Order: sequence, then C-alpha cells, then structure tokens
Amino acid sequence: MEIKVMPPITIIVPAYKKAKILESFVSVVTDALKKLGFRDYEIFIITNPDENGIDDETPAVSKALESKNPKIRSFHNRDYVNVGFKYRQGINMATKEYVTCIFCASEVSERTVLAVLSHVGEAEVILSYTANMESRTLFRRILSRIFTGLCNLMYGLNVTYYNGTSIYPRALLQSLDLKNDSFAYNVEAFVLAIKSHPKLTYREVPVILEQGKTSGAAFKLNNIVGIGKTLLRLFWLVWFQRSHLIKR
Repeated sequence: MEIKVMPPITIIVPAYKKAKILESFVSVVTDALKKLGFRDYEIFIITNPDENGIDDETPAVSKALESKNPKIRSFHNRDYVNVGFKYRQGINMATKEYVTCIFCASEVSERTVLAVLSHVGEAEVILSYTANMESRTLFRRILSRIFTGLCNLMYGLNVTYYNGTSIYPRALLQSLDLKNDSFAYNVEAFVLAIKSHPKLTYREVPVILEQGKTSGAAFKLNNIVGIGKTLLRLFWLVWFQRSHLIKR
C-alpha cells in the first residue's frame, strides 16, 4: 500500500526545562511524521532559561538533536520568554506550507501526534481537543470549561477547545497581527484567523493524552495576567477594531 505524501510542514517545539524528555519527544514526533508520509518538514526546537537566567541541559540536548538531523534546528533565547513568544518566533522563521506547534510534554504520545497531523489539508485549519478529559484533575477540567465558555461568549464562537495542538497555513499565520506572549497563543491565532477570514474552514479532531504530570505553568500569576490582557485585546479587536486583525 502506497503511503500518501503529505504537504510540507513546520513543527514548532517550545521546550522549557525538558532535558530529560526532549530526545524521546522529538523521536515521537519524527516517527509520526515518517508514518504519515511527511517527507518535507522542519522542526524548530526553541528553548530559554528560567527567570533567573538558569538553564538545565535542554539547550545542549536540542543542539545535539540538531547535529543528528538536518531537518531539526535549535534556537536558544538568552533571556526568559513565555511560550507565546516562542510560538511567534517559530512562525516568523517557518518556510513550509503548514505550521503547527507541539509543546514538549510527557503527556503527548505518538498516537496524539498522529491523531492531529493525519488531518492536515482536510480543512484550512485543524483544531484538536482532548477526548479523555478524565485524565485531567477535576480542577483542570472545571477551569478548562470556564475558559472555553468565556472565549466562545466573548468572541461569538462555538469552539470545543482552544488549547490543543492546531495546524494553520503558514501564509495565514504570518499575515495575522500576533502579539501574545502567554499561554493564550492558540486563542489569539484562531480568533484573529476566523474573524479576519469569515469563510475560513476548520475541523476539530479528538486526541487522547497520556496520563502525565503537567507543570501548571499556565496558572502562574504572570501567565494569568498575560492571558487576561490577550483576551481583552482580542475582544476590542473583534468588536471595535477589526481592521487591526491582520498586519498593516
């Protein structure tokens, strides 16, 4: 049976203090790409130190992976930056037809990656949602429902989940006026995309996450403040300043 050749794709991998799992995680991603028939791809591993300027071995592991695979590129920020900043970095450097961001985490398995990437091209945008929310704590499930409901109410949408892995055409992402540095990067990208292109097609696909310990970094005060600012900015743009949804 002939393997379908998939379109070129850029994969952004934000990795913060992930030295212990980064190599195995990248192996999961590359194995999934091979199984699905992605021949033309690039992987950007983007790292940074903590707020005190201290690194673990994540940058070194990233450099080692780059030396083994010409399709992997390693980028290290000298100062602390949040995940949204790294997402924008990757978008600006991307050269392939599609772009996705897969956060380096132990709960992301090969079947998770396969479940998302197998749908590339079925709609202009692919959004994923967690099908086994029972793997999350009750607190996380409640917060997720509140957050999703709030975003849908604020922007007049009906999205199942905003914080999963998503896939966009590179040209679309690079045209959007993305400014967010926080964990709200997925919300910003989709809201700007759908509101600036009302006929945009998207598909929501379910994924299964493995049982794993999450860092809870999104609940730090600076992240909560950053998310709040992003949601308010998006609300203003959507309802009062739509001409600023894309880059001017």
